[in-house]
Amino acid sequence: MITSKFSKLVGERRTSVSAVSQATGIGRKNLHAFYHDRQTRYDRGTLDKLCEYFGVSVGELLEYKEAR
Repeated sequence: MITSKFSKLVGERRTSVSAVSQATGIGRKNLHAFYHDRQTRYDRGTLDKLCEYFGVSVGELLEYKEAR
């Protein structure tokens, strides 16, 4: 199972979903799905913009956990 660490990054950077949306051009609805870990598909362009914005790799934005 792939989980998002987006909410953790937002909290650590003391920013908001709205600020990330404005800086990256990614829609707030899409970012809220990342924030609440409800994303089922990951667009390559979105991942690229988020990694660039936070200065992280994909592995720092997403994490694989074995299903229980």
